[in-house]
Amino acid sequence: MLNLVQTTVWVAFAVAVAFYLCKKRHNLPYPPGPKGYPIIGNLLDIPTGFQWTTYTEWAKKYGDLLYINVLGTHLVIINSEEIADELVEKRSANYSDRPDIAVMNMNGWGVNMGLKHYGNEWRRDRRVLHQRFRREAAYQLHPLELAKSRQLLQNVLRDPKDFEGHFKLYPSAIIFYLLYGHEVLSMEDPLVNLTFETIYLFSGSVFPGTNVINVFPARKSRSLFLFTSK
Repeated sequence: MLNLVQTTVWVAFAVAVAFYLCKKRHNLPYPPGPKGYPIIGNLLDIPTGFQWTTYTEWAKKYGDLLYINVLGTHLVIINSEEIADELVEKRSANYSDRPDIAVMNMNGWGVNMGLKHYGNEWRRDRRVLHQRFRREAAYQLHPLELAKSRQLLQNVLRDPKDFEGHFKLYPSAIIFYLLYGHEVLSMEDPLVNLTFETIYLFSGSVFPGTNVINVFPARKSRSLFLFTSK
């Protein structure tokens, strides 16, 4: 069993090397960015926390539009509101698609609107979302937001030391009541704990370099075999 795993790893590594050496160069250059290493690219440069701080420092050196490569995944980081508005808003037809994230499809997150490809299904979901959260309908949410804001202030006055916990509870209470009609009274609510655990797992799966399956999608069948054979 161990030999089979080792063989799989070496085959995957060899495929990555071959892909790196044989890939064609684009006619247009990528934006500037930190120089990476062969094969792994900028994997070691990716911050594990407070990513915005690192990206801000990179922007000072490379500009507001910079490029990194993480194990063959090409990423363009925007550090300017003006550039973001120009590319993501005004040219949304060109840049509104999402990348394929293999592990998200495996764990059922592929149905999430934020992960769907730009197309008819995504436009249908956005239309439904827009009907509820468009600017004209936002005033209907004001009573709920006002009530939860007052609760937030009361909690801060009652226990100012748990400042972070209160500000986690505030958006959680609004979202759960809005979507499910569920009243969240404290961070000890099991649904809230489950939600934050899910967000943690999501973050560890979707970002570049955090999961080998996203880099080598062919390994998902092997991973399923290992999981079901235990």
